[in-house]
Amino acid sequence: NLAYTKEAFVESSGYTEDYTSGDDMFLMLALKNKSRDKIMFLKSENALVYTNAKKTFTDFFEQRTRWVSKSKGYKDISVIAIAILIYCFNAFVLISGFLSVFYENILCPFIMLFAIKSFMDYVFIRSIAKFYNKNSLLKFFIPVEFFELFYVSLVGLTGNFRSYKWKGRRVKK
Repeated sequence: NLAYTKEAFVESSGYTEDYTSGDDMFLMLALKNKSRDKIMFLKSENALVYTNAKKTFTDFFEQRTRWVSKSKGYKDISVIAIAILIYCFNAFVLISGFLSVFYENILCPFIMLFAIKSFMDYVFIRSIAKFYNKNSLLKFFIPVEFFELFYVSLVGLTGNFRSYKWKGRRVKK
């Protein structure tokens, strides 16, 4: 759900056609560069837009791979830094968890890193769940935290190197 003036659209050079998807994200970043002080987020129940979730894990994975595939087009240093930080932290927690199976002395650092990650995620997700009146979904938080370690690490890699399926066609990198 995105709204902007025609003037802002023209000043930002409009949509890009360099990537098969992501035109909305690239437009927002272009608008940010031109009119940083004029961008606002409308947090209102009246402005909510709902999108159906992907029905299968394969569709979900393809969607996320497509989203990551445009990351090479980002020029905004804050977006790049946050993406790298999140990816590296998740990969580091995942690797430390795997290594803790073989090396007992890594178990405590893994638990601490996982606890830090979980706390930060929970604070953010709890506020979203409250806004959407979906607090009942928080019971899935811990299992999803473990899944996310694998998901972020895997999609972060594959999204930059493999092709993906979108709108019935295979898009090559």
